[in-house]
Amino acid sequence: MTQNALARRMFLVLHDPFSGKALGPPKLIRYAVGTAGLAELVMQRRLAVDGGRIAVAGEWRDGGADAVQAILLGAVGPAGSDITRSWVEEVGDAVYAQVVRGLVADRVIRREVRGGLLRRGAAERFPAVDLLSAAGPRVQLEHMLCSPHDMDVVGSTFATILDRLRLDAALDFDCDRGVVRRAAAAAVRGLPGDLRNLVTEVAKAVVEVTLTFRRL
Repeated sequence: MTQNALARRMFLVLHDPFSGKALGPPKLIRYAVGTAGLAELVMQRRLAVDGGRIAVAGEWRDGGADAVQAILLGAVGPAGSDITRSWVEEVGDAVYAQVVRGLVADRVIRREVRGGLLRRGAAERFPAVDLLSAAGPRVQLEHMLCSPHDMDVVGSTFATILDRLRLDAALDFDCDRGVVRRAAAAAVRGLPGDLRNLVTEVAKAVVEVTLTFRRL
């Protein structure tokens, strides 16, 4: 799994490529997508996490950032930001919306809005237009969890995000679940400290939301 466009990849991991259905509570999926985007910038050493605060690493700059990265860098700002529930929610919503726009524009998925005055996102589905591209990130992550010797830092990051945000049940495996559980636990333990700090602080910030919005 390559270390680019991680927010897009997380979105695809958490949606069924055939039906387009979200594989978890939409609110939590937004948090996961936003956190994956932040993790990409931490991997690039453009952001750093210190306790419950996230800041730009080195001189402030947003040149060369793609649309998702620009949203994230803008949300952090030159002075840095506290990782609070409201901040994570704002970031997750903005990144999720941009990821959807980008994937639809690139004809990886299409957006279907079904009838009825339902809560935001509840009537939306995103079936694949390009099945290979849409299904790829999910297949790759499942392979790494079933074959832990192939696990890389991105796979470990994704496994940790899914574990901490209680979205791990979204994955469906053909291999032994015991192998998967051990691989996921090892991924969490082995994650580099800066990435582990990011995911831990996000999870702490949204723990109430995680419990409240399990079915939203």
